[in-house]
Amino acid sequence: LTAVAIGVPLLWPPSWSVVVVADFAGPDPLNTRLTETIISELRRRIRNHVRVKTLGRAISEQEGSEMARASAKKVGARILLWGWYGRTNEKAAVTYHVEFLNERYESIGPQKPLGRGGIDGTFITTVKSLDTFKTQQSLAERLTDEVERKLAMETHSIFKLDERHSIF
Repeated sequence: LTAVAIGVPLLWPPSWSVVVVADFAGPDPLNTRLTETIISELRRRIRNHVRVKTLGRAISEQEGSEMARASAKKVGARILLWGWYGRTNEKAAVTYHVEFLNERYESIGPQKPLGRGGIDGTFITTVKSLDTFKTQQSLAERLTDEVERKLAMETHSIFKLDERHSIF
């Protein structure tokens, strides 16, 4: 077991350790700080063997999932978070996508599963909640939960031993 504990981090593929967040575009991204709140929550809660990076640009719905996945692969991402938000005078809606770049696993969690391995969702709230940052924090926590589930699922698969090859 000691050899496994020492050896697994050395064998850990670098692409498993990168979560990338694209800019969440919207009418007032500098004041809304949705992207920054998501990045902050990810960095606060996910530390072991995981680096959180920014993509440095937004990905629009018109560009779509294929462009998002291609952009994430270029920077060595394992997981990509992207989306946008809009608001009216009373309501705000945040659309988000969590792309898992390992096709071995389908989506996890209660949100609508994507055939390509990921999660799509829309977070509807009031403008007041958006302006007081309640929505940003709630969404950041939800997305971080999904990333943690995915990483735990993949980490568990590394340690799952095939009984046919057991040394005991």
